[in-house]
Amino acid sequence: MAADIGRMTGMSERMDAKDWVKVKGHLKDVYSLLAGACILGTVGAVLEMQYAYAMPFLHTVALILTLAGVFGVNGIFGMKYRKPSFAALAFGLGFGLGPLLDHAAALNPSIVIYALAGTFGIFSSLTISAMMAPDARYLYLGGMLSSALSMLFWINMVSMFFPSQLNYNLQLYGGLIVFCGYVLSDTSRMIEKAKDGRSDAISDATALFVNLIGILRRILIILSKKEDNNKRSRRRN
Repeated sequence: MAADIGRMTGMSERMDAKDWVKVKGHLKDVYSLLAGACILGTVGAVLEMQYAYAMPFLHTVALILTLAGVFGVNGIFGMKYRKPSFAALAFGLGFGLGPLLDHAAALNPSIVIYALAGTFGIFSSLTISAMMAPDARYLYLGGMLSSALSMLFWINMVSMFFPSQLNYNLQLYGGLIVFCGYVLSDTSRMIEKAKDGRSDAISDATALFVNLIGILRRILIILSKKEDNNKRSRRRN
């Protein structure tokens, strides 16, 4: 798979043989972990949708797993627990997405399908763009994205006291743009780190999975909001 990506994006031609061997192995590790995280996240979301109403303690369990995953991925519990922590984080984030998926499916089941397809398309396109870009062009987006994320945080804080539709839309669509930017930046960063021999598959897979969840969450909200508005318009007519 990594070799196919290398041929498709031209990375294998742009790098010398030694660098490409390191990058190819790292890409294989990262996207294998990311695929596993998607499976665990799906299990968590389905579990929340099916059983959380009858067993509300599952929300507490998922919260504990998510927090433990955040700390564990960063090595707080020791290096040997980083993979289990990554699995716990993936499950917890998927579980947390369950209520939004449930709401979207109740409005229109096709929303979930469109959101998943849209997220996959956006994530794949941005990943390939980052891999095809020469000289790690998107690596330098990190500073701007951090500033934008900080700005969205303060907009959220202001919205708690002065709620408005403008602030809501800024958080929703601005957040979508920021997470898309992070896919470009994080993909470029992990490739450059792998070339320098500083690869960390768990850390890179965590960053990409968080970006993926962030994009999916916002697309679900946008499509659900649109469907809800359409239903209200049909009722008025």
